[in-house]
Amino acid sequence: MVGEFRFEHKSLPLLSQNKVNTETARVTRQLASDAAQAQEVIDAVRQVARTPEAQRLFESLNAASPPRPPPRFDDGATLDPGSTTATDLPLERCKMDRQIKTVVDAWMEYDVGIRGNPSIKLMNQVHGKKWRRDHKESQHYSVRKRLWDAIIERHESTGTPAINIAENMDHKRQYDTDGRPKKRPLTLRAYIDNLPRNQARIVS
Repeated sequence: MVGEFRFEHKSLPLLSQNKVNTETARVTRQLASDAAQAQEVIDAVRQVARTPEAQRLFESLNAASPPRPPPRFDDGATLDPGSTTATDLPLERCKMDRQIKTVVDAWMEYDVGIRGNPSIKLMNQVHGKKWRRDHKESQHYSVRKRLWDAIIERHESTGTPAINIAENMDHKRQYDTDGRPKKRPLTLRAYIDNLPRNQARIVS
């Protein structure tokens, strides 16, 4: 009886681990399936949005909507991209966000600004290269510039909205071609480092 008890006692951890492995595999398959279905829905919505009927609807809604005011930033100053001066946007406000981890956020920071900060485009428009003379800021800008150039180049060659290109890049960064989550998703910096180096230089 003692020998039999020891055999059963030692088997319990093995049985428990097998059960955990089985459940982990099941959950992983379910997550992959959910991700693939979600991507199919996103693709379908994008296709519908590109139809002539949808475009006409968007145009009619835009025509009926009052113009939106220029963006407001944390200090309450209203900045009009067409007439902003160095006084409106002091150099100390011009810094890149070091917390960005996705392609979408990196593009948003360049195009419209995020977290209450002005966009990279606006900072370049107002101050040129002055705001990024610091060596670390200049290096960080050079890395992100490769990503912005890649998005703009694809947008100009395909007509696909830039934000959709950024979303697709994030998907490729995190998922395999079969839709399964990558065991080791690429960080934003690693993804940028893997971009072709012979692409057009668009952002100054």
